[in-house]
Amino acid sequence: KDHFQDIIDAGLGLTDRQLAETLVNKAPERLEDLKDYGINFRQTEDGELFHLKGCFASRSYAMVANKMKNVKCVFYQKAVNCGCDILDHTCALDIEKNDDGTFSFLAQRFNSEYLEIKAKSIVLATGGGSSIYKYNLNQPGQVGDGYHLGLKLGAKTINMEFIQM
Repeated sequence: KDHFQDIIDAGLGLTDRQLAETLVNKAPERLEDLKDYGINFRQTEDGELFHLKGCFASRSYAMVANKMKNVKCVFYQKAVNCGCDILDHTCALDIEKNDDGTFSFLAQRFNSEYLEIKAKSIVLATGGGSSIYKYNLNQPGQVGDGYHLGLKLGAKTINMEFIQM
């Protein structure tokens, strides 16, 4: 109940109450999923999960992963195990949905090589856009290309002025 109210208060009237309820109610299960996947979380000397105050929070709810490299490796392996082709060191430039329901997109590798790719399905896992700011706390290369692609395919965005840096 407190967690839900903290989210509502921090949202200054813009919070989607249903999404906030889902977050609060599902977070414990998803935390267990993350631990089962192999994500290592920081712990106290007593072996309990270390809790941290998040932005604008009055109480400590956030858990902290030990190393982002661990998180990236775990999710990378999960995607590979699901049959995804991973395009590391690649920036998606353009995308189109074809008449047959497939997708065509243009990408560029960091070595300047261009790729034209056709796929039956795609996952936009581009990491956000915090690298457009000189100072941020996220991994380099998060330039917002996923936002551009999603919008081009008709995705709707909300509250884009709130970005976690």
